[in-house]
Amino acid sequence: MLHKSKKNSNKKEKKNHKVKMQDLFIEAAEKIEIAINYMCETIVALCNENLSEVKKYSNLTIKTEKEADRLYEQIIERMYSRETLVFSRPDRLYLSNQIEKVIDKAELVVRRIGSYKPSHIPELADLLIETTNISKQIGTLLKETIIKVFTDFDAADNLANKIEDIRREIRKLEWDFLKKLYKIKPDFPDLLFYDNLIQIIAITIDKAEEFADGINGLICKYRL
Repeated sequence: MLHKSKKNSNKKEKKNHKVKMQDLFIEAAEKIEIAINYMCETIVALCNENLSEVKKYSNLTIKTEKEADRLYEQIIERMYSRETLVFSRPDRLYLSNQIEKVIDKAELVVRRIGSYKPSHIPELADLLIETTNISKQIGTLLKETIIKVFTDFDAADNLANKIEDIRREIRKLEWDFLKKLYKIKPDFPDLLFYDNLIQIIAITIDKAEEFADGINGLICKYRL
């Protein structure tokens, strides 16, 4: 039985090594877009007071984070292989770490949403939905930036710069949200929930922007 288990393990390892490391990075980049989309759907469900949808998309976000963790482990296992990539091992490690950090932040958002059911405040719900529309754009742009950085520095650079421009819109919405929140002055538990929620959404998008800035740094480094 042990011999059979070892044989199956060896088959799995060989199968994993048939996948190129660059393809693992592409799959991980796609997980960023998926996780941010699920995070946004969780926020929209909260705004629509649809608790079953909140649970559904929260669970999907958490599932995506776990899948990303497994990809991260595969990338680390392959880090010291002889496979040729554009980037050095420390820079590959940087890329994989940053992917994991963005997805971790998206998971924190949905876990925060699952911790408390606030009163529905339409004015705040409208602003939260606006943030999700922009957040989804950033998730897609970041995915495309990561994919392009392996083959086309110019395209990756342009995509990363777009993230910085769009991030400003989220920052403005964050301040508009806080101003409206403190003008409405809901009961303290609701005020605390909404204050923390908009902050961790902003932190998630900040992490995505920081990652895009880091990719720009890598492009500058390898263009020299």
